[in-house]
Amino acid sequence: MALPTGIRWTEWLTGAAVVLLTLATYLVTMYPGLGGGGDAAKFRYLGHVLGTAHPPGYPLYVVVSWLFSVLPFGTLAYRINLMSAVCGALAAGATYISVRSLGGARAAAVAAALGLGFGRLFWSKAALAEVYALAGFLTAATIAALLKWRQTQRSGWLLWAVAFASLAFGNHLTVAFAVPAFVAFALLNDARTCLRPRMLRPCAAMIFLGVAQYGFIVLRTYQHAPYLESKATNLRELWEIVTARRYAGDIFAFTWRELFAERVPAFLSMFRQELTVVGAVLLAVGVVWLFRTRWRELSLFVLGLLGISLITLNVSADSEGFILPAFAFAWPIVGVGLHALFQLADRTKLRRVATGLLLALAVAIPSWQVAANFTVNNHSRRVFEDIYFGSLFEILPPKAVIPAEEYAIDQVVFYELLGAEAARGRDIRHVGLDVEQVRSYIDRGYSLFAFSTAKTQLEGHGLVFEPVHLLGQPLSGYLETVRPGWVVAVAGTPGTVASLPPSVLRSMKRIGATGAAGVAAGTAIGVIGVSGGPAGSAVMLAPGATGIMVQANTRIGQTDTVAAVDLRVSAGDDGAVVSLGGRDVVRAASGIVIAVLTAGGRLVDASSIDMANGLRVPIDMRQLPLYRMTFAGRCEDVGNTGWKDVSLPLGSGATIARIDNYRAFDASMVIYAASEDAFSPAVTSTAGTGQPRVVTDVYDTADRAQAAALTRRFAEDGIGADMWRRPERRVVRISIAVNDGGDYSTTTLNLGRKLLFGLARATVDLNNPRRATLCSVPPPG
Repeated sequence: MALPTGIRWTEWLTGAAVVLLTLATYLVTMYPGLGGGGDAAKFRYLGHVLGTAHPPGYPLYVVVSWLFSVLPFGTLAYRINLMSAVCGALAAGATYISVRSLGGARAAAVAAALGLGFGRLFWSKAALAEVYALAGFLTAATIAALLKWRQTQRSGWLLWAVAFASLAFGNHLTVAFAVPAFVAFALLNDARTCLRPRMLRPCAAMIFLGVAQYGFIVLRTYQHAPYLESKATNLRELWEIVTARRYAGDIFAFTWRELFAERVPAFLSMFRQELTVVGAVLLAVGVVWLFRTRWRELSLFVLGLLGISLITLNVSADSEGFILPAFAFAWPIVGVGLHALFQLADRTKLRRVATGLLLALAVAIPSWQVAANFTVNNHSRRVFEDIYFGSLFEILPPKAVIPAEEYAIDQVVFYELLGAEAARGRDIRHVGLDVEQVRSYIDRGYSLFAFSTAKTQLEGHGLVFEPVHLLGQPLSGYLETVRPGWVVAVAGTPGTVASLPPSVLRSMKRIGATGAAGVAAGTAIGVIGVSGGPAGSAVMLAPGATGIMVQANTRIGQTDTVAAVDLRVSAGDDGAVVSLGGRDVVRAASGIVIAVLTAGGRLVDASSIDMANGLRVPIDMRQLPLYRMTFAGRCEDVGNTGWKDVSLPLGSGATIARIDNYRAFDASMVIYAASEDAFSPAVTSTAGTGQPRVVTDVYDTADRAQAAALTRRFAEDGIGADMWRRPERRVVRISIAVNDGGDYSTTTLNLGRKLLFGLARATVDLNNPRRATLCSVPPPG
């Protein structure tokens, strides 16, 4: 087959079709908003604020994502997810050009290009905001430009290749491990042209500009960008960022045994899954064919694969992202392998039959990829984060503070603050999980909201929280997001139908309830249907009836879906109920209740909808609990400070004693408290590491023997007469001993009454007062 002399219009159309088909598939399946993890959330707002990410900073990604951030449609998160989809689709287009430049048949080139785009891992990185799809595109574009240069001998293609590789250096440093392959191929192909001064000068300039991209970090550091995870004010600091010194312990840190026993098998498994068995066979055929006919091109692919494999195997970070450029090297070889079979088919007697089978194989490769990988990469209904955090920022007061949580949650909060600008004129702060800093905001009138980890930490410092319940989508939007094939049960008390807006009645058709709009205004409503089912396929509550039931192993209405468990909905003047397997999963005295189940019968959600709240479905807070601070106790730090007045922490009638050592240590805390009336402290709860041992001694100073015993105990504990001049009759000594293993331990005590005076002393591992703290908390009830 003769080599093409250039890219004809038919090539452009075919290549464009590959790009558009891949992009269309990505648009159907990509994340619509904030899902996908912490890095994805971060990369969705970095471009908007022109900030810097973790080392090496990713300056090219930030600038390109800024260009996408100003597009006039969709949310910011959608636009940046779209950037990855576009990059992934362009990588498929570049792969098509590569195979054609190698002389591959058009069908083989299309199969290889779509095979790359629809691979499980490649597809997954094109569905959300991440640096890997851009890295895959720039790698594929560099390969395509080098092969076009080899094919046409036009030096402009070589300059394009250098430009793409230089740009890639500013996005993700994996390209550095592919550079030897690029250089070797260029020199093997035409060293004389490469080494001419008129070629070296522009190449050197582009390489310099590629490295100079990292000057963006210094620039934005001096400009005090809103988000700077990587900061550099001089070349030394910049070098540490570019070389990712922060992650030095994660690179080339595996032993030989770990490398060959764990890393290599995992790497091969990812590669095999991405290419499929057929792709792996065609890869082997392509290697043989290139070895016999185009050994220079084979050197490009083999060295590139070895370079990317080397860094992927030796980095403990996101291996699925680091390996992505390797697929840009592999799939053109697959295309060559398929082309080689076409060539062999031309020489057989059954040429037409063989060619037909190979064309079927060319169609089957991407078709199989789509069928196998569509479901796992279909994130089109992943809207929980958007709904949850949109609702959270909706309820925040004019002044609010949110302490740091785990990385993924923090980054979504930053997205809302910096990217979506959800504060909207309010003073909403995200701060580190530092007790003193958090308390300083509380003292200035900020309301405190916290997630689970921060709440647990802050509770040990006298802060008390209550759960927050957020309202999500309106019922109409909620029904639209239920996955096709899932079972939906709805019940509403009499009169609710008249209050339902047309949008809800229309959305009820999605579960087959086409007759919902015709229900009389004063009757109850009950529906058991299947999301996405045909019109009229739901089982509906008949007028005057109070309940309907679908038994297990029977079809739901006119659908082919079989109920996995007994389903019952009932509605009447006494309320609305949805029952699952004979057990009520949601009940309300009035209004609407809804339950959603998978086709297999697993309960996904069950909610009661208050008609007064705009028919908004409550968010299932079990997925991400949220808390609001309701009480800020008074605290005293007593670690290794000797005896200290702790009257304030004891004044509420309950206190929490916190031990927080740096390492394992047998710590202790002794508390003396006084009251005129009898009281008996009791432990109400403990948390953290270690089991506190609490001993309580009660003294009645009106009793001469007990007063003498108290005096002796004062002497043993080093409390002088000048320290304890109290008229109260009753005195209690509380001793707490615990080894927190270097973590922390808290003991909450109900003192039985509000106390006016107390002393405390704690022995901890370091001379740091904050290693032991007493804080007031509300007494039980």
